[in-house]
Amino acid sequence: MLNNFKGFAIKNIILTLFLAALGGLLFSTVFKKYYDHIFPILLILALIINLGIYRLALNKKKVNQSLLFLVLSFAIKFFSYLIITVLYFLIQKDLPARLAYIIVLLIVFVTYTTLEIKMLSKIFKTNV
Repeated sequence: MLNNFKGFAIKNIILTLFLAALGGLLFSTVFKKYYDHIFPILLILALIINLGIYRLALNKKKVNQSLLFLVLSFAIKFFSYLIITVLYFLIQKDLPARLAYIIVLLIVFVTYTTLEIKMLSKIFKTNV
């Protein structure tokens, strides 16, 4: 179980570093005027949320509730990102900055969710 978490954590850290490097490259050149200091924070929060959800999945005993767990993990992430977005929109009034934030958030959400579902499906498949 610890090896599963360690492997997942390493994959998440590699993904985070890749997205940070790609974002750093893009936002230092092509999209320079759209950069916001919240983008690295989004990556860190996504990493923490993903690791937390995976840790909960490893502690799950009943595999027959795997679909329920996937729905709950999606809801946890969705509402976490929703709260962050509402707070950001209360602070940031600039429309182009808001649109850039939504695009970055969508990319982060889809990327981390894809990795999470891929890894969780392996856990639930091997526990059957």
